[in-house]
Amino acid sequence: MKSIRDLLIYSLDNELTSLEKVRLEKALSEQPELQKEKANLLRMRGLVSSFSISENAHFSDQVLQKIETQKSRINEGFEVRFIKLFPKVAAACVVFLLATFSVVYYSDTELVSDEIVGIEEVNLEDAYAYLEY
Repeated sequence: MKSIRDLLIYSLDNELTSLEKVRLEKALSEQPELQKEKANLLRMRGLVSSFSISENAHFSDQVLQKIETQKSRINEGFEVRFIKLFPKVAAACVVFLLATFSVVYYSDTELVSDEIVGIEEVNLEDAYAYLEY
């Protein structure tokens, strides 16, 4: 058996049986709180039924355009930072290379390409052995 409150809510959208109608009307006449709740439910139903959302046909296009704008701003910021930072990094690399080559030039050792690459003299058999790994 449904509670009186459930019966009240059910009666707003559905047809009640004769026994349910009698039971609900009796409860409404005896309980002022239930009358207030019925009035609140009817008022809320009216507010919800009058609520409408206007449909914007271009909503998805506007959202996608905003996303693209934000992406381009982020990428633009990265590109600008990279372009501003690149000359400093290039200058640091040049200074490092000049310092390295000047140490080698002014020291007693020679600059040998095998030492730069980090391998010793390799014969043909060793080269094939490296390829197998």
